[in-house]
Amino acid sequence: MTTAFFNGYSSQNIMGQARWWVVGTVIVCLGSGFVLYIVSLIDPYLLVPVSLVHILQAIPLTFFCYFAGAALVYQISRLPNRVLLFTTIFLLRIVTGFALAFLFQYDDERAFHLAGVDQMYGLFSWNAGTGYYHLVNMMYAVFGPNILLPKAVNSLWGALLCFFAYDLGERLFGDRRAAWRTFLFAAFLPPLVLFSAVNLKEMPTAFLLVLTLWFLIVPHWSMIWKMMGVIVSVATLYWLRGMPWAAVDLTGVAAYLFFGETWHLRSLVQSNQLPKLILLGVVAIGMAFLAGPIREMVLRRSTQETYYREQFTESSATVMQFVDVSNSLSPKNFGLLFLRGLYSPSPLRILYTPYHLDTVIEAFSMMIWYLLFPLAISGFLARRHRGTVIACAVTAFVVLIMATTGVVAGSDPYRHRMATMGLVCTLAGGGYRADWSSISRWVFYLWWLGALLFTVAWIIFKVS
Repeated sequence: MTTAFFNGYSSQNIMGQARWWVVGTVIVCLGSGFVLYIVSLIDPYLLVPVSLVHILQAIPLTFFCYFAGAALVYQISRLPNRVLLFTTIFLLRIVTGFALAFLFQYDDERAFHLAGVDQMYGLFSWNAGTGYYHLVNMMYAVFGPNILLPKAVNSLWGALLCFFAYDLGERLFGDRRAAWRTFLFAAFLPPLVLFSAVNLKEMPTAFLLVLTLWFLIVPHWSMIWKMMGVIVSVATLYWLRGMPWAAVDLTGVAAYLFFGETWHLRSLVQSNQLPKLILLGVVAIGMAFLAGPIREMVLRRSTQETYYREQFTESSATVMQFVDVSNSLSPKNFGLLFLRGLYSPSPLRILYTPYHLDTVIEAFSMMIWYLLFPLAISGFLARRHRGTVIACAVTAFVVLIMATTGVVAGSDPYRHRMATMGLVCTLAGGGYRADWSSISRWVFYLWWLGALLFTVAWIIFKVS
């Protein structure tokens, strides 16, 4: 009996160990193949050289960013184990950023690096849209030219965004589970990790858009202190990205001041809203002040500046077969570009373009977008009577309009859309529910039908 028992136990144990060995071997082989595939895509001529010396030089700023972020999170967040969570999220972004520096760099990353090396825009100024250049210039002036330095700072913005988005999601939906889903989306989904790990302006922009609404909605402060926080956030975005992005940020502020925490038609005409109406008037004046220069910039880029006109008219995108090139600002063009921008670039583009790491990153990012966007629409519809939710949705929607229809003025739908990801994750956290309403189901049906039609059309025009 005893011998039979041990023989049976040994056989089961051996079979179990064999299965784990097989699984482990398969994982190692797949992992090795993936690493070799990634290495094969590296083009050293498109990389700013990075060495161990650069990593060592980036350590002081990296530690400063970590301790500053950990202290801020400890003060403002109510999440349990928040410092440990921040450490994990920040470390994930730092490791990803430093690893990507050896594998892949966007063209704009190299442009920002070279501008910092040459101090092209000077050490500091308040000129609109030059803020990111000055941040890079100041880091390079203090620590020396090193493309890893902006990555460390962007990792800080990306890690902090998760905690501010958690607070925002909890306030918008009144549900900690929705807030926790928002946190997980913002912390670990590939697009937010990757764009926190590159030397680009998308992550600081996404952080500032979330921060503006956080100032308005979350802290238990007086309206004066809230508006001071909003002013600092909008002014920083104006300095970082220029007038269009500051105007976009103000649209969310205006929506919140107009609708309040919750809204009904009768509440909009009540007379006790005088303080908010005054602030709304101030915001409207600010938006009107920005509208003129923005209009002039768009007209100049689309009609006078050769670079942007050629970029639009000579584009090889399929949609160019249907737009009116002679009148780039026509309503028909805006409608077509917006609908196309919801789904473009197609994740299948990786099958039709030369393999490169940017197409791999783009494909993964678009897959996540396809999954998150209908969840965000569902979250908006579930709490559409809350002015706070409307403010969040309005900001994201205006950015999406600017990203998709702004192609005529030089915008990049894929890159600019990433600036909405913090807000989209916040809405998606509330949209992911077990008890789907009939409206939410229709949202998903229509979204995936649109994705299917877009993909079919994209394949047909690529093949033909």
